[in-house]
Amino acid sequence: MIRIAHKGDNDYPEDVNVLLLSKRIFYCHAQFSIEYIEDNNPTKDLLNNLKSKGVDLFTFVQRSFMMDVQQYPFPNEVDPIALLKITSFDNWWNSQIRKEERNLVRKAEKKGIKVETVEIDEDFINGAYKIWRETPIRQGRRYIGYGLSRAALKRKFERLSNSDVFGAYYNDELAGILWLVYGDRVARIRQFVSMIKHRDKAPNNALMAAAVSRCCEKGFRFIVYEKMGYLPNLDAFKIHNGFKGVAVPRYYIALTERGEWAIRFGMTRDMEHFFAPRIARFLLPVYNQVSRTTPERVWLIYDRIMKQ
Repeated sequence: MIRIAHKGDNDYPEDVNVLLLSKRIFYCHAQFSIEYIEDNNPTKDLLNNLKSKGVDLFTFVQRSFMMDVQQYPFPNEVDPIALLKITSFDNWWNSQIRKEERNLVRKAEKKGIKVETVEIDEDFINGAYKIWRETPIRQGRRYIGYGLSRAALKRKFERLSNSDVFGAYYNDELAGILWLVYGDRVARIRQFVSMIKHRDKAPNNALMAAAVSRCCEKGFRFIVYEKMGYLPNLDAFKIHNGFKGVAVPRYYIALTERGEWAIRFGMTRDMEHFFAPRIARFLLPVYNQVSRTTPERVWLIYDRIMKQ
């Protein structure tokens, strides 16, 4: 049975492989939620099932960094991801990150930041709610998670079976969260957010060190941290913490005529990654300005349309 959710929903367990649907301009697009940490090679039964559910196009990535060299006869393009290859914590600490990052981890400890694996209880939900409500702007743009309700946060974190959630605390206040989801020899950073008012205490660096340490304990070889090349400040943080940009193939399978048109006219990428990274960086200030000044009700209408 295929578990289906709309991209952007918070009503499904995000450490379980769920088929995410997203409505584009004129077609329905589908991909699995944890495709970077598990193989999701298409089968005839899967594709027929998707077509029967009104899906026009299915996409999946080939985890080529796992030495997967199989070639698929489908249209494809480069998917630039941030990837950290792990051999040991000592190697990461001494060879893969800069002296500045090591000093920031030490600074966090001196400032009183304590990192621990959290229990998903009311105290954690209340602390997470404060983080999600702190500011509508992050990375210079609209923060799509801003204003998430306590109920939605509880649903988001309530059913964790194959992941760890780390909390960075300052004087018993939750200052940051890093959520790691585990797969086949690969972990993925599913959520990474902290309070801006505590950034001077370097909670993000302390959280990253804890995440790498846990992956080493569990024997994971890689950590995936979303896309690379679109947000300069975030890219710099990733690079300084040992991540490198790696190009993996993303394949597209048209299930209907609409899907074929989407591939033909290059309408297959997510809106935020529609342009190549070099072009996206040039357009980023424009997008940031638009996202900050557009009324929230417009975004709510847009999100509602995309989920219909």
